[in-house]
Amino acid sequence: MSRRVSLPFLLEGWAELIPDVRLAGLCSDANRIAPGDAYVHLGSGGRQALRRARERGALAIIHDETLKVELPGVPAIGIADLAGRLPALAARFHHHPADALRIAAVATDGGPASPAWFIAQSWQRARGGAALVAPAGTGRFAALQPAPVPRNPLAVQGVLAGCLADGADMVALDVTTGLLRNRGLEEVAVDVAVYAGDETGADDDFLPLFADTAPRFAVVNHDAAAGKALARRAADGVQVLTFGSRGATELQGSVRAMDANGMTIGLAGPWGRGEIRTGLLGRRNLDGLLAAAGALALMGVPWAQVMHQVEIMRPPPGRMYCLAGEGRQPSAVIDHAHTPAALEEVLLSLRDHLHGRLYCVLVGAGANRAAMAQVGGALSDRLYESTHRGRGRVIRDALRQAGPGDIVLIAGAGRGRWAQRGAAEVRSLMEEAA
Repeated sequence: MSRRVSLPFLLEGWAELIPDVRLAGLCSDANRIAPGDAYVHLGSGGRQALRRARERGALAIIHDETLKVELPGVPAIGIADLAGRLPALAARFHHHPADALRIAAVATDGGPASPAWFIAQSWQRARGGAALVAPAGTGRFAALQPAPVPRNPLAVQGVLAGCLADGADMVALDVTTGLLRNRGLEEVAVDVAVYAGDETGADDDFLPLFADTAPRFAVVNHDAAAGKALARRAADGVQVLTFGSRGATELQGSVRAMDANGMTIGLAGPWGRGEIRTGLLGRRNLDGLLAAAGALALMGVPWAQVMHQVEIMRPPPGRMYCLAGEGRQPSAVIDHAHTPAALEEVLLSLRDHLHGRLYCVLVGAGANRAAMAQVGGALSDRLYESTHRGRGRVIRDALRQAGPGDIVLIAGAGRGRWAQRGAAEVRSLMEEAA
């Protein structure tokens, strides 16, 4: 961002005799300082880090009053309890971008697709102006860029400011336990907090999201023990919506039928009920769809639009991404599973959809190749193995061997050009194999 913020304005009330320096940014990593930034020194890194910050063009050092070294020409300002004030410092610098955004903060255990992706995708189609902050990409949903998921208040506020500057009015944000430990969501007004974890989650991991940030709404998976606990322990005044496919919940979902091209699911909630067809695969995606549907409805999207968005939902590239076969063709599924456990989960999920045979094409897989081949051989009807260079021929051979009702899983290969263009490549190979 091109604007600059004065240091006296930034540190008002926290320090005296502040030099009149205008800053282009804040950074707590000396190796990532850009010219015009202030280096926010939180006690880690010694003299070498300070010199590195100066070499990279830092205009000032903001520290926690433990700094004993001075750098000629670079003013250093000590702030009491700097770590505690870091969220407010970051929000001040970026002029509190969250106040101008709707924020959907999503805690998940990393299932087939995070509800954050579903929420941003649906908001973009229904209203425009959606942004995503997640492993699948960061920024405006229509132009996502690969970027690290923010882990501290400086990064969070910077990302939100960038989304706002790019025209976003809603941000769906994946929340990690590390981000919560680092107080990354302080100074962020959360509209809806979402928990879509499974039975293995622990409620204390994400309790700060529901208790400390005090969102307007909470949407929780009541089938999971952690979800039940979070619903009970949410801050006073938070409106909680429970969802699930078992027991009494306010938003209920059920899988009516499954085949190689998707699922038929039923939805029933406070706003209405109905049955829809989705191209998503795997029962765990039902939880993600329910979470997204509840969040969208609570943020004001009419239920009829929500149901339509659920029906046309697509997964992130490389996460159980299904290319439906036509005529006598099989379905092809792309998943970037690159560990034996991830491959096992994908294959078991696909078996629920089978009306034929399951083929597994293992591409690359690196150091896990032998273990993944063992899993693939045990859980599929036929295993193919390929290097990245030879994947086209092997995938085409598998597609030619398979037929209607069969599923061909292409696993691994989640890197480089394939990560972004894999679906187009497989679609082309399906046409060649027809």
